[in-house]
Amino acid sequence: MEPKMFSEPTNMTSNKCDIFSKTITRNSAYMFGNHHYQYSRPEAGFCSRQNENELIFHTQPSIYTGNTEKEQKQVHILLVEKKQNDRIAYLRSLDQKYLADFDLTILECESGSQGLASIEKYSIDCILLGNSISDMHKSEFLSRLKHIRKELAPPILSISDNNDSNQQEIELEFGVTDFLQKDSNGHYLNILPFCIKYILSHHYTLKQKYRTEAMYDSLMERIQAVSYVISLGDDERFIYLSPKAEEFGISTELWKIDAQSRFESMHEEDRGNIESFFRQSCQQKHPFCCDYRLRCSDGKFRWFHDSATFATDRHNRTVFMQGILIDITRTKSMEDELTSLRYYMDTQIAVRTDEMVRRLKVIESCNESLSDQLDDLYQTNSQLQGDLDRNRAAMNALDAAIIVLNADGWITDMTVDAARLTGWELNSSTLHKVDEVLQLSGEDFQSIEYALMTCIEAEKKEAYFKKLLLKYLDGRMVFVDLKITAILENNLLNGFILMLTQHEN
Repeated sequence: MEPKMFSEPTNMTSNKCDIFSKTITRNSAYMFGNHHYQYSRPEAGFCSRQNENELIFHTQPSIYTGNTEKEQKQVHILLVEKKQNDRIAYLRSLDQKYLADFDLTILECESGSQGLASIEKYSIDCILLGNSISDMHKSEFLSRLKHIRKELAPPILSISDNNDSNQQEIELEFGVTDFLQKDSNGHYLNILPFCIKYILSHHYTLKQKYRTEAMYDSLMERIQAVSYVISLGDDERFIYLSPKAEEFGISTELWKIDAQSRFESMHEEDRGNIESFFRQSCQQKHPFCCDYRLRCSDGKFRWFHDSATFATDRHNRTVFMQGILIDITRTKSMEDELTSLRYYMDTQIAVRTDEMVRRLKVIESCNESLSDQLDDLYQTNSQLQGDLDRNRAAMNALDAAIIVLNADGWITDMTVDAARLTGWELNSSTLHKVDEVLQLSGEDFQSIEYALMTCIEAEKKEAYFKKLLLKYLDGRMVFVDLKITAILENNLLNGFILMLTQHEN
């Protein structure tokens, strides 16, 4: 940084400070603009001594109309000066309305050792280094200060009696940022608050910048992403590439040397389309967003999602491109798995659907066949029912009691005369054993079931039994004759017909 020399203002009053410049050696210059403040009354500062070697000076902010709600910035200023008169003059100079935006805490030290101890103890925002120090030279103080400075070194304003450029160069090497030359009329004290405000504002901006960068770096470290900035134009190169890139196997040194190496690291299937899309986005200033594969240091390809935008200056000229790379290898792998599973599911659904269609066709065919068979059965049943009705009518027309049995000896039908003869009702007698309905007894006659078995064993189609005693349900008894006829169908026994008639002497 160039050494800076503040000159006194050309015209200054208590209420208004017109434009004044601070000239910088080596052809550098800065300008302060017009500042006009309305205030009700000045407020005095006060001093409080922490101990014998350290004096804390606090300033009360002046009351400004129209600016009472503005939040003040808390700052700590370290004042190192051997002469008490100079310290008092500096403190009074800093008790100005121009510094009302700051809540000042001034640490006053006589010796360099006290100042160094205060720097280690407090968070110092600015060092006001006087012309003389009690226990060491300014160069020694600055040299020792370099070894204990923190990450963001506080700015140093050096006040001197003479304009010695060699001494300023030496102090500049040790970290002095600004210089103020004392004059015999004390006008430098009027300039001092403006210098301090400029230094504090600049330092506060740097603190905010470093804090923002630290938050950004911390955020980028927590997320699985690589941030980058690329300068565009003839000198296309990576200005910034976050250290996270090394974790993904990306060579940051190679990319920073040659921006084209990024496209060379891409998969050959992606390289041509991505590079063409990148050039098109640069020309049209459209956001760049795509997915592609990069070869990492282990030789394997990983998927990345690249999203970038373009930053322009006030003339709408593209300055640089900033974006992030997000590792989506796992996401792509999951997408491939989902695609495979979806294909498998679609295939299985198609197979199962075809199988169900075939089964439905078979069921429909069987249903159609069963329907036809059922129609045939209905038709056959209708015919059988007609035959049964006709047979029953024919049996009732005969002058005899007829009972029809199945092959197992169960009653399936009987005529009205048989029901009257046995004393049973037509509907209640069916599906009963014949011996339960016909209680017959006689010589050489055991039971109807026995008589049926005898016919089957003898292979007789007919059997006759005379003068059997039939017992009615009411206890009455009558003699009857019994004729048994076997029903054969395809030479197979299908039932029996019993014919009962009253016995005649």
